[in-house]
Amino acid sequence: MKLENFDHTFLEVGRLGSGLDGLLIGGDQSTWGKGAVSLGEFHCFEPTLGNDGKSLLVVNGVTLDMEDMEIDDDKLTEFVKNNFPSELSETELDFILYMITGTYFGDKNGEISGFDIDEWPIENIQKTFGEDLAGKLLLHQNVRYDSSTSIGEKGEINWLDDVNPDDDAQRVAISN
Repeated sequence: MKLENFDHTFLEVGRLGSGLDGLLIGGDQSTWGKGAVSLGEFHCFEPTLGNDGKSLLVVNGVTLDMEDMEIDDDKLTEFVKNNFPSELSETELDFILYMITGTYFGDKNGEISGFDIDEWPIENIQKTFGEDLAGKLLLHQNVRYDSSTSIGEKGEINWLDDVNPDDDAQRVAISN
């Protein structure tokens, strides 16, 4: 399935490890600490303003029609629980839904780096969460505006256009 003129939000989801120091960089797993793990990805597609098309959520290769972001909360939650390969607490699940749907669903159950910042000083994070961050859920959010993407037969996501750094936004978030 080819998607032209869509805003593509994706989340890389992981758990922080121990011994964090310096900067936490969303797209650089070497900064996530010793023993950190990547848990999977979420992809949300919405037609860019002024364009037609369905809003879609892709989790672990499975696609859900978001019904123009008016999908039933329970249906959305059940879809994620059935298709995301890792265990999540209700608080973590709500925070993921909040971040992947642009605040349409879920709750802000965590802290988010400043707008368009995917680097976050560890000392600032520790002021909120304390010294021991190991095991905390990390979300690296990237939004590509007005992009061209395809979803393959097995749910794989392929970018069909060049990435323009001026047309995307990145953030890092940590769940309570």
